[in-house]
This record gives sequence, C-alpha cells and structure tokens, in this order.
Amino acid sequence: MKLYEVYTDDKRYYIVTELCKGGELFDEILKKGTYNEKEAANVAQQILQAVSYFHDQKVVHRDLKPENVLVDKEQNNCLKIIDFGTSIVKKENEKLTKTHGTSYYIAPEVLKGNYDEKCDIWSVGVILYILLSGKPPFDGKDDEEITAKVKKGVWAMNDKIWENVSGDAKNLIKQMLNVDVAQRLSAKQALQNPWFKNAPDNEVNIDLMKESLKNLLNFNATQKMQQATMSMMVQNMISKEEIGRLSLVF
Repeated sequence: MKLYEVYTDDKRYYIVTELCKGGELFDEILKKGTYNEKEAANVAQQILQAVSYFHDQKVVHRDLKPENVLVDKEQNNCLKIIDFGTSIVKKENEKLTKTHGTSYYIAPEVLKGNYDEKCDIWSVGVILYILLSGKPPFDGKDDEEITAKVKKGVWAMNDKIWENVSGDAKNLIKQMLNVDVAQRLSAKQALQNPWFKNAPDNEVNIDLMKESLKNLLNFNATQKMQQATMSMMVQNMISKEEIGRLSLVF
C-alpha cells in the first residue's frame, strides 16, 4: 500500500495512504456469490508474494488475517496488506518473544514466546484453510479455548467439503500449518507449489461451493460481531474514565 504523507501533532501520528475501494478480502468474496479453487489460489499467491517481499526486508508482520488484506478494484483486484502496527524488523537469526496476533491466526510458537518470520506463513495457511472450507482450523467459544487448540497444533480436514479440494491445495496447507517451524515452508518455498499453476477452475461441486460460502459468511459475521463488541467495550471504558475525570474537576 502506498504511503503519501505523514503528519504529527503533540499527541498523534497521521498517516495518509492510498484508498482501496474494494474493502476487506472476505467481504469481496461474499459479494461475488461465486468462488472456486483457482480464485483461492490467486488470493493465496498474492498474499504470499507480499509476505515474501517484506520478509526479504527482514519485516515480520505478526498479525496477518483477512481483515488486514484489502482489495483494490482500481488495480484489477490487486490485494494489499495493511496494518503493520505490530510488525517488527527482525535481526538475522533473532528469535522474537513478545506475543502479538489474533487468536484464529496466531502461530503456536508465538504463544510460546519463541518465534521468527515463519509465524506469518502459519497465518497465511489459516487464511487459505478458511478460503477453501469456510471454517477456521482452530475454533472455540472464546480466545482462551481457541489458543489452547492452537498450542496443541492439532487440526484436520475431515469435513465433506475437503473431498472436493485438490491434493496440491491440501498438501500446501499441511506444509504451511506444520507445527515444526524448521519443516514449515518459507514464503518463497510456498510460492513454488504446483497448485498455483494447476488449481482447478471448473471442477467445483456447486452444493459444496455454496456450503463453503455459507460457512464463510457465518464465520465473517461472527468476526465482525466480535470486533464491534470489542470496539463498544473500549469506547465505554474510555467514556467511564472521562466521566471519572470530569467528576473530579466538578
């Protein structure tokens, strides 16, 4: 994403970036109403190309998720990764220790406080898993339950919907969601997977595709509700603090 200007005042930084009129990734997929594996491959490839680029610059994003992937309709639906607020420039062979990320997408080693740039690959693997099934590989009623499952790193492709997904796609996800970081693919290695050239575009079971989109819609709606609830809670906390200060003054 292009950066145009940066302004500051006594309290804040103001960043002016280009406008992506397409909105968030999942929102755009749901608007289309149709979806196939080849399109999922195109999405994953673009994300991995961006990840490969900033990993070459020694930058680790640490919070990759669909909400941080925008669609630019004015550039042929090009994808743009945003929100580098938790990113860090990593030194050679440095291990990172601070926990950053979002429960559904966070890598197990991040929760254990010993990780590197491959935590981003895990997150992309989760995004791809959701793109192809409409469900996250680790689910739960709250963040605590989800992160407990992530720590164990046990997931499966048992749903019927996976019967219609190609072997190349499933193998790529397995390699990206490998708990053993040493065996997990880098972004460059992932981009070499034959799936990006061979992903089918006309072998989609319509009923299963509809099921995947329905799952994705439900998952997306749940995410939006959680974000709205958190935002409201933060606003209420701020309001109470402000009220407290005013009561001291008056």
